[in-house]
Amino acid sequence: MHIDFTLPSEDLLPAFDDLEGVLRDDSTGDKARALLRYVSQAEQEMRERQLRSTDFASREAAGLLVEAFAAGYRTVVAAWSKLHGIELTR
Repeated sequence: MHIDFTLPSEDLLPAFDDLEGVLRDDSTGDKARALLRYVSQAEQEMRERQLRSTDFASREAAGLLVEAFAAGYRTVVAAWSKLHGIELTR
């Protein structure tokens, strides 16, 4: 089964190779906020797909991706905060 969603922009791709390093070097939180915008957008796309899908397998796969993107959001927030010792302002 194939499910399409918007891929991250070119400038965000390195963050997926070395999330910890990128977040550690991101003292302003700008890169973290860009990642949060991306995963929020992708999560929303999958929520819409899940609601529109009439095929059980597609609906379930979209639901799993919703959960994965939501977990990615929480991971970025928690990792950035732990690395910098302060909360990430949005």
